[in-house]
Amino acid sequence: SLERHGGDFVLWVLPCDAMTVHVLTALKLDRLKLVNPLSLQPQAEICERQMKWERRNWLWMLASQLVSNLLKWAACTSVMYLDADCWLMSSPEPVFGEIDCVKACVAVTPHNFPPAYAHYIDRGRYCQCATYFRNEEDGRRVAAWWAERCLEKCDDESVGDQLYLETFPVIADNGKGS
Repeated sequence: SLERHGGDFVLWVLPCDAMTVHVLTALKLDRLKLVNPLSLQPQAEICERQMKWERRNWLWMLASQLVSNLLKWAACTSVMYLDADCWLMSSPEPVFGEIDCVKACVAVTPHNFPPAYAHYIDRGRYCQCATYFRNEEDGRRVAAWWAERCLEKCDDESVGDQLYLETFPVIADNGKGS
């Protein structure tokens, strides 16, 4: 769906097993760049948590580390993190247009639970599946804060990395929460 609707992009993927690396490499996609999770900084802490934490907690922590690292070393004006199971049904340009219009450095996606699932709000108002960071001081600061919190704790109690998203619109000088 990114090829069809994504416009000009580079797809940075964090494959966490050998099979995924093999399959993605075999696809030979021009705009695909694989990032070894153990190459992210701070490397020692990430490797330590891989050994000590449950696998799902370690995987939850990686999104924040990828975003924070990309904002430091990738030649990009912004990073839009999308979970692997996200599917674009149309161009994301209206979303980027709204973000640009309000000059947001960070944007998070609300869960929008229907009434029957409203009790899940304790898992956070926002969903980590689609988060945006502008590559400027404030965006990098929020991404670094998220990465640091996730290195400290990323478990069921913190709903992985999601409860930290509640703070984004507060700590960002120009964050957007919807």
